[in-house]
Amino acid sequence: MKVQALLVLLWLLMEQFTCVAPCSRSFPDSRTLHIHHNGCKIFKAAQHVRDQQASEGPSAFEQMRRKKRRKNEPEPSTSSDPPVEPSDFDIDMPPADAIASPPRPPSPEPEQPPPPQFTAAGRPIRAKRKTWKLLEQLPQPAPPVVSEPAPSVTEDAPPPQPEAVAWVWGGFKTLVNSFGLFREYPAVPTYNPDDSLTLEELSDVPGGPRTNTTTIPANLTPFEPRVAGDESSVPPTAPAHTASESNPYAGLFRNWSVGSLMAWNWTGSTTKSMGEFVKLVELLKDKRFSQDDIEDFDPIRETANLDRFLATSNESQIRDGWKSASVNISVPDGKKYASEADAPVFAVPDLFYRPLVEVIKAAIRDVGDRCFHYTPFKQFWKPSPDSPAQRIYDEIYSSRAMIEAHTALQNQPRQPGCTLERVVLALMWWSDSTHLASFGDASLWPLYLFFGNQSKWLRVKPRSNLCHHVAYFPKATPRLFP
Repeated sequence: MKVQALLVLLWLLMEQFTCVAPCSRSFPDSRTLHIHHNGCKIFKAAQHVRDQQASEGPSAFEQMRRKKRRKNEPEPSTSSDPPVEPSDFDIDMPPADAIASPPRPPSPEPEQPPPPQFTAAGRPIRAKRKTWKLLEQLPQPAPPVVSEPAPSVTEDAPPPQPEAVAWVWGGFKTLVNSFGLFREYPAVPTYNPDDSLTLEELSDVPGGPRTNTTTIPANLTPFEPRVAGDESSVPPTAPAHTASESNPYAGLFRNWSVGSLMAWNWTGSTTKSMGEFVKLVELLKDKRFSQDDIEDFDPIRETANLDRFLATSNESQIRDGWKSASVNISVPDGKKYASEADAPVFAVPDLFYRPLVEVIKAAIRDVGDRCFHYTPFKQFWKPSPDSPAQRIYDEIYSSRAMIEAHTALQNQPRQPGCTLERVVLALMWWSDSTHLASFGDASLWPLYLFFGNQSKWLRVKPRSNLCHHVAYFPKATPRLFP
């Protein structure tokens, strides 16, 4: 058995390196057989016959297609079921040729590209594209609120309210602006500070003088630009005067009083500002101001009197609502006590603070309703008229938390006899140590307050004066410890 297997293996090896018949020469390896094929006429003749047969018959690709077609063809039915005889409900259908199909509109022809343009030298003219400055669109304020309520957008809908609560989200929508933005209010807002915004206040595109922002009172904005065509903003030309001993400022200012005020403002300390200088001039122009009343005026003495008054009175309007208090803190001393009240108490004096109600009143009184959003809303963006609306979160007064707080407030029972509008004020707190001088270690630790009802684009401007100081925390110095 083993001898037969060896003979078969030997025959296979010899068959592997054997030339075609009738040559039938055998070789020990494939390299030798390949060298023999290069000069064997019998092998070349047999190869030529195979190539000719392959060219006359179908190609391998065509054979594969035929095989696949035969595979997909349904097999002929071999069922021996008897033919179904027509019943009374059978309807004679007309032949397919008799059914008239509606004429199809001709398909539109594809748009042909415009013919290329060439210069006089025969070179193609390249089409110019608009730059980003031309393509950039200027911002646009929000459109007014539509008087009739529209159905609320399905996504981000407020949670369903109990049946006992009568207040519901009204869903008053604004029109869609050129950027695809629109708002949805719970009701028609009593006041919208964005209605008075202009293009100059919405964009920072350079060019031309800019007026004061309408969202901040003019007295809180020190940068008052000169308006073109306003002669009142142009200082009058000083008349020509000759200098004398009584008026050393002659030739520059019209009298001694004006020259002395200008000299006081532009000499001495560099901490004087133009705003404080204007206040001083307004004080001197007041009819109640009398020069006889300050004949014996001593600034040092009067300042000491003011300090003594502030130290004894805690309800003075001069302090702008600031109060001083001492805070007791329970501190551990290494012993165990039954409760925190039994632990030693450490008193921290000189905590200066303002009552929160007074801070809110001062903020609304100084700034007013010109930049407060009292009615929250939802803002959406539609990329195209057919696309669904997407929720936009950009301000606190358009956030979910503000809407939930507004809904909870409206669901609360009213005070008896009160018909005022109920609104939510979003309070934002910050606290950090602040250095008071460029050199030295003088510092304070204040507590800041911002209102989330105001736009973030106004809160980040220092000149807006929208930051309110609420308290100053005393630092733990050695003098506080016994």
